[in-house]
Amino acid sequence: MGQSDKVCVICGKSCEGQARIKNAQGQYAHQACVEQKKKGVAPQASKPRVPAEDAGSMAAILSDLGEEDMIGGSQSCQACGYPMDADAMICLHCGFNRETGRQFNTKVARDPNKPTVGGKAVGVGAAAGGMALRPFLPIIGASVGGAIGAVIWGLIAYGTGYEIGYAAIGVGALCGVGACFGGEPETTGGGAIAGVLAAIVAVAAIAGGKYLALEMMYRKYMNEAVQNEEYAELFVVDMEMSKSRFAYDTGRELINDGFEIGWGDPMAFIDAAYWPDDYPQGFQDMVIEKWESLTGGEQQAWKTHVAEEYNEEFGEEFYEEEEAYTADDIDDAWALTEMAETAATTMIEGGETIDWPDKALPLTMLSWPEDFPADLAAEIDLKWAALGDSGQLDYQRDLEHEMEVAKGEARKFADSFAGELKKTALIDSFKHPIQALFLFFAIATAYGIPANND
Repeated sequence: MGQSDKVCVICGKSCEGQARIKNAQGQYAHQACVEQKKKGVAPQASKPRVPAEDAGSMAAILSDLGEEDMIGGSQSCQACGYPMDADAMICLHCGFNRETGRQFNTKVARDPNKPTVGGKAVGVGAAAGGMALRPFLPIIGASVGGAIGAVIWGLIAYGTGYEIGYAAIGVGALCGVGACFGGEPETTGGGAIAGVLAAIVAVAAIAGGKYLALEMMYRKYMNEAVQNEEYAELFVVDMEMSKSRFAYDTGRELINDGFEIGWGDPMAFIDAAYWPDDYPQGFQDMVIEKWESLTGGEQQAWKTHVAEEYNEEFGEEFYEEEEAYTADDIDDAWALTEMAETAATTMIEGGETIDWPDKALPLTMLSWPEDFPADLAAEIDLKWAALGDSGQLDYQRDLEHEMEVAKGEARKFADSFAGELKKTALIDSFKHPIQALFLFFAIATAYGIPANND
């Protein structure tokens, strides 16, 4: 039964052509029925409670109009048991019609513009997330600007070979502008805070740009070194190189096993020896004791002597006056090495003998085959021929593998050494007065732009 039939919600009969009342929901009631109920309704202690879950029912709708108070009752609905007036035809709770025995419901449409509980929760969550992110926006903006500035700095320094101080101010400006774009003063606690963040990022960006330039320069140098023919030839293993290596290994074994050989020049051991590993233990103790017996002034005088000999040996024309070696350039290890060589030379020239631990030590200073003693070279040739073609090829392959390992180790050492050099160069670059001044200007610029943007 639709609302177009104008059915009275009190008596259940048609209101068509009769005095009637219509509420905001389009429901009808006879004027007479309403008046009758006004006269016949007895005072009640309290109005029946409409359950919260039935807020959209007919009872709730009429309750808003005050109609429920006019429609009293002493009976219960046959369908839901809700209290209803004895003369009423339709239950205001479930819509049951006593006359027809049928039930109709009225649904209240939700306002499409009113957000649901879930929608409100999502909106609140998004707003909270945005508020939590806001303090980081200046850092993000400054970091983007700093990254751009670092790349520009690195490219300029790499391309020109110089660090241009004005570029530091540009890096600071990029960080400051980035902080301004990242967040407004009211979202960051004030422009000064954004300025401090931008200044910190600017220092990091300048350091990053310096390191980038050093890294690119090192990679360029290493690539050129690897492509150098002389460097590449060091790791080429052919049959000639294989026999030369075999000669050194076999010659060392023969000599240490007792093969008698006369080296001719007794100084050959001194030329090949490294301090302290290649010297006899007793000799090491003697040299160290002598060094420690010297006063500080005597040790300094010896270092001066070592520096003068070094400059004379390599020629002062290779050094500018301010770059010539002095005592300050000679450390204790270098001084001890020179003292050991001097002591060993004095002993040999005086007719004394030194019991060298490695009897084959001079081999490292000889070229195969021309510098090897004839009897030793002949013995090595016999052992090489005894390997046969197959054995010689196996030896070559083993040597190739060994050289590949050595090549990798050399690259690791170079990278490690370069890492220390880059770190030292990076720190030293900030110590230069001019660079420090431009760094100050960069920090001031990075701070000033957002700080004055409040």
